[in-house]
Amino acid sequence: MKTHTNPSPHQSLAFALTLLLASAILGFTGRAQGENYKTRISPQWSTDNTYFWYRNNLAKGTREFVLVDLTKGTREPAFAHQRLAKALSEAGLGKVDQNRLPVDELNFNLPKNTMTLRVKGKYFQWNREQHVLTKIDKPVAPPKKPPASGKPANSRPTKDTKPYRPRRDV
Repeated sequence: MKTHTNPSPHQSLAFALTLLLASAILGFTGRAQGENYKTRISPQWSTDNTYFWYRNNLAKGTREFVLVDLTKGTREPAFAHQRLAKALSEAGLGKVDQNRLPVDELNFNLPKNTMTLRVKGKYFQWNREQHVLTKIDKPVAPPKKPPASGKPANSRPTKDTKPYRPRRDV
């Protein structure tokens, strides 16, 4: 008959460290296989820098589009994903999954509460408030961002201007 003995503190510590190491290894292998989501965003800024949107790639190939309005201080879904998917299906694009919207290009006009998008090579305009989809020809490209200083982007300082040099006696 065997008697049960309590493990020594060193054995308990070794067991705890083994468990910790094993769980860390299992956790890292999942991350190494690309199972981290919402860890990085690539913002697409408006020309006036008052809002931006980005796409989150989620598990199993799903995605969501998010709009951040800096003037209102809001972060919300960029549009009603389910309604847009239904409207795209009704527009003759076949079955469109709301979680896998095949959006290739996207531009917003928040003052008009509209957006233009390209899906499967076709262009549409979506009214975000009324949830109305309209097929359009290729839209005019949005204007490029103006340079921050109001000067042409390729301008260089002239010989008359002195570069900024901080004082050393701060």
